[in-house]
Amino acid sequence: MKTRPRADEYCLSAPVVYAKKLYTILRSLNVLDITKKFVVHNAKVFFPLRSIEIPERILNKYSCKIIQAPFSFPRKQRQISLRTLRDKTKLDIPQSITLVNDIILISKFEIPTNQLEEIGRILLDAFSVRAVFIKERETSGEYRIPSWKLIAGWGKPETIHIEDSCWYYVNFERAFFNPRMQGERSRVYINAQKGENILDMFAGIGGFSIRLAKKARKITSIDINPHAIELLELNAKMNNVDKIINPINCDATKIVPKLNETFDRIIMDFPAGSLKFLNCALATARQNTIINLYIFWQAKNKEEALKEVIQIVERELQDINYEITYKKVRREVGKRKFLIALDVAVK
Repeated sequence: MKTRPRADEYCLSAPVVYAKKLYTILRSLNVLDITKKFVVHNAKVFFPLRSIEIPERILNKYSCKIIQAPFSFPRKQRQISLRTLRDKTKLDIPQSITLVNDIILISKFEIPTNQLEEIGRILLDAFSVRAVFIKERETSGEYRIPSWKLIAGWGKPETIHIEDSCWYYVNFERAFFNPRMQGERSRVYINAQKGENILDMFAGIGGFSIRLAKKARKITSIDINPHAIELLELNAKMNNVDKIINPINCDATKIVPKLNETFDRIIMDFPAGSLKFLNCALATARQNTIINLYIFWQAKNKEEALKEVIQIVERELQDINYEITYKKVRREVGKRKFLIALDVAVK
């Protein structure tokens, strides 16, 4: 007699576009192993199962299947602090990491070459992830994509980032996305009014667009990177807001003047170059339009950075009636380099 395989040897494999819906379904069926993290690989999501009793109609509807797990799933566990890891190992553990579901990203830290693999393994185990990546090259090029190197684990720098009720499939090799902008996305969403017509000039994979689509009447989401637009379209479908978002793969300076409409809100999340596009954005503004502007600025301290940026923005806006309704240094992103957020209300 053939022995029935143990359920914990199996998982549900599905296209990543159905990840959010399937997670809800598996939880409701009580078949998801919630002691483990789900894993993303090659644009598919793999859910660990505690039971394989899943209706055939679900499998057919979402193009998913139950398979023998091809890898072990990271277990959810209490995480140790980076300071404790440094004290315990006596190694140059980074002071800051970005943990995104089943992967870790190390963005700005010089790790000695002879410690690289060891530190990667330590972080892999301490935070229970499938992979650890370190940034080899800062954001560059027309598409603003950094280069990542795998130092522990397996797979690519892709995963699902969950932000409140929004799910984002992210491939850090193909498109820029900053999980640390979550606070800003929440702030802008809270302040947005229901029924706004929104222009997201540098939309990426949809960080702002997906979130704001819960309130907006329409969002025009532009990005020059075709891979980013592909991911944005996927994320819009995953979050069931694809009827609200109009994705456009183009240079903002070329397409915005052709839109022939004005907007209630304009998102300018391109800190390295948003000032160059401010006049382009203003051409689509009307009375009471809000411009959410993000800028990188180098200065001796954050107070000077904020002061200098405001002076530059005021010079750019000298011919219009406006009010800066919000101004804040969000964080230091490099040595004496700061990310600044400004809300500009056109009067």
